[in-house]
Amino acid sequence: MRAFKLMILMTLLLMSMVQFSGSAQAFEGRIASVTLSTTLPILRPESPVPDEPGQVLYVQRSKDRNTLIVAAQYDADGNLLRDEPVALYWRRYEEEGQVRALSLRQRLLAPMRVRPLDIDGEFDIRFRTMAGSTVTLRQTGPFEAELIARVNDETVRLQYGFIHMIEGLIPKVEQVLLFGHHESGKIATVAISP
Repeated sequence: MRAFKLMILMTLLLMSMVQFSGSAQAFEGRIASVTLSTTLPILRPESPVPDEPGQVLYVQRSKDRNTLIVAAQYDADGNLLRDEPVALYWRRYEEEGQVRALSLRQRLLAPMRVRPLDIDGEFDIRFRTMAGSTVTLRQTGPFEAELIARVNDETVRLQYGFIHMIEGLIPKVEQVLLFGHHESGKIATVAISP
């Protein structure tokens, strides 16, 4: 019985270290830098760029071409759903490009928390990878929304992300990069490190 309890405890400990990318190490990051440029960097030119209904962000990985989609969800009138305004799911490009829901483990430990704000059509989104930064899901029109990040007192409309991983028995997230449109009109690259 004691060995069984120890096995359960170890399993729970291992599960608590898993994050949405499927790696077995939680990544709680801090903003390391914000760089401005005139062009959007493309880190995986061989990977398809998804164009999903409601897509407000997609996240690619160095590990493979599978891509995490963050999509706004709307009611029949085109308003963000109050109870579940965003969905996370995989586009499995390493297979046949099919959509796959996050696993139960990934859903339970997804590094995203959502709560409605006092303004209609706006939601506070908290990503574990962006500790200390504010991200707002904002309705911009019927069936239209955007993710706005406040990073070091600057505004960035997020477009896509990239996760650098170190492969191994327990994969490790080395860095997360987020790309989007800066308030200056330039392209922002937000580097997040552990």
